[in-house]
Amino acid sequence: MFTSVKMVFLVLYLIVVSQGIFYLYALSEALSGISMDAYAEIRNSTDKVIEWPHKFVYPAAVLVGLIAVVLSFIKAPGSLVSITTAIAFVCVVVDLALAVKFNLPINAQFHTYQAGMQGVDWESLRNTWLQVLNYRGVLQVVGFLALLVGMFK
Repeated sequence: MFTSVKMVFLVLYLIVVSQGIFYLYALSEALSGISMDAYAEIRNSTDKVIEWPHKFVYPAAVLVGLIAVVLSFIKAPGSLVSITTAIAFVCVVVDLALAVKFNLPINAQFHTYQAGMQGVDWESLRNTWLQVLNYRGVLQVVGFLALLVGMFK
């Protein structure tokens, strides 16, 4: 059972980390260099596509990760696999917390964006959103690598 839980955690984590890697690799720089109108359109279109899957994937990753941590500490307390699974779990929890605290509220503001809209510093919001997403991407990669190290020790 423990092996199955670890594999499910790995697959869910792979889905999470794939977004982070893509933003770290190319999309952050590309999005920071386009017009605000184009950025808002891309952000809002992307949100419509990934919002529902993320509402499933993140809670599932946290739940399965917690189960994997508990099982790993029961099966092999203090082992490399229990430590790396715990590191991966903490990374995904912190990633989710950053998303809820920063990215989701900014997404909600951009859902109201209209071309030429005044009164909101859209550039600052975009910069904050991208910066936090990059931090999250690093966390995701660290957690995923930790999970891999523990699984393939």
